[in-house]
Amino acid sequence: MPKNKTIHWYIGPRCNASPRCTYCFEQDILFSGDPANKNLELNSPANLRRIARRLNEFRLERVILGGGEPLLVSNLWEVLNMLRGHTLTEVHTNGILLYQNQDRVNKLKDNVDSIALPLDSFNPQIQRQLRSYNAIQVFESVFGLLLKDKRTELGIHTVATTANLEDISEFYKGLKSRGFDFWKIYEMNAALAFSRLISSLDTVEGYNQFLDLVPRIRQLAGLPKEVVRGNMFRSYDFARRVLDLEKTLETSRDQRVKVVLLDDHPEDYLFLNNAGEVMGYSLRSPDDVSERTVFGNIFYQDLDEIISSMEYREIVEDKDRVRFHAQAA
Repeated sequence: MPKNKTIHWYIGPRCNASPRCTYCFEQDILFSGDPANKNLELNSPANLRRIARRLNEFRLERVILGGGEPLLVSNLWEVLNMLRGHTLTEVHTNGILLYQNQDRVNKLKDNVDSIALPLDSFNPQIQRQLRSYNAIQVFESVFGLLLKDKRTELGIHTVATTANLEDISEFYKGLKSRGFDFWKIYEMNAALAFSRLISSLDTVEGYNQFLDLVPRIRQLAGLPKEVVRGNMFRSYDFARRVLDLEKTLETSRDQRVKVVLLDDHPEDYLFLNNAGEVMGYSLRSPDDVSERTVFGNIFYQDLDEIISSMEYREIVEDKDRVRFHAQAA
């Protein structure tokens, strides 16, 4: 297999940003204060070691560890040590456990090649609409610590919503003044955000949260207040505005910046959970729009077998699923 694949591993089953971010789409993540204990075996150190050993067999270009919050994983450093030397490693963290902690930041820098932090705006009013914790303060502290004796790539992840879309040009100016190596701007994935809410409808608290957040998610994703057939999960007008950021930010001149739309399905970027399932981030199952398409399982198949499967090839080679550029032209 050519060494050009990236695996984004959802290694962290918990998150310490509570309540969760408005557009969070992870159904199975346990949040602070949640006493439930799901998937103990899948999230055990032994299973994570098993996955790391399996990934080392695939000659990957990069393994990204996300979640949830990967810094909450009890044997994270062991996993990173296992992967090191076999592939480049990158950690996506909300930064809360790194806040004002130079020793922990240095340990992370010593064990990974890249670190990415989330932020959607330097405007506190905008940011509070999207993330519940003090994201700006955490970002400023952690990013400053990471820049000291810089020896890893530093990145930022931003979710484009109606709340911050008009502010992104100003946000870009602020990021440039601080310095960064890469910045990804993602079109909000309303379908997966809805699916997370649907999964919790069996409780009174979940039902009330559903009633409270559905209108907010629709607003952030640029969806009309009333459900329109054929336009339930995505506003193409909003997607076009997100795509226009490429021109506004002159991304052809600054190749550190990448706009990622829901129809961007690169062949070399796959997602993995602790059950060993290989998935696409924004791809929805034809049988259930609230689920991701699963292409295979690394515990039972080689990665080259998975990416050669009919399900996977139909997705990446389907001429009708071309990037939104064509529709926006």
